[in-house]
Amino acid sequence: MKLFKVIDFFLKDFNSNVLNNFLNKMENESKKIIDLKNISSKLLTERFVFMRYFGQGHEIKINIDNRKFTNSDIKYLKNNFENEYKKLYGRVLPNAEIEAMTWIVSISINQKSEKKIADINNHLLKSSKDKMRILSIENSKYIDIAHYERKDLKPGNLIKGGCVISEEQTTTIVSKKFQTKVLSNGYLEITEIRGAK
Repeated sequence: MKLFKVIDFFLKDFNSNVLNNFLNKMENESKKIIDLKNISSKLLTERFVFMRYFGQGHEIKINIDNRKFTNSDIKYLKNNFENEYKKLYGRVLPNAEIEAMTWIVSISINQKSEKKIADINNHLLKSSKDKMRILSIENSKYIDIAHYERKDLKPGNLIKGGCVISEEQTTTIVSKKFQTKVLSNGYLEITEIRGAK
């Protein structure tokens, strides 16, 4: 069970009391939807937030702790965002305002064992002829980048370097320093290319 809600604020205006009340309310609403009487396993609660630099058209999903926040956690949120941003784009924008946008509370049954993802052989996809023009954060100019539809990708496909992967309601932008694998369960695994510059 996932519940999505928007509480949009600049990180500099972070108020821990407002956020704690907001997240607790989301969690309680989620639990009301689940039939707790018929669930014997413990519930696993996860929290996420989509953040971005002000003015950008895309957000980054950040995993956050399931705990009560204090006002000093503005540093925790900032560090988490900047770490993820740097992994994707190779740098941060120290003078740009950071926005927290959409918050997610996910409640699921805590399974003791997860189904193992089967290993499969990967085969390199040729660069797509379909291109999309995006603003490159790395060099601050527009570039044409390979574009793929998620529905057209198959398990075992391997895309090296920058690309855009589109699906309904979601667009994934991958930096040139990373590669994308389609796993046997259809999930995307994005990892840094060793030695990439």
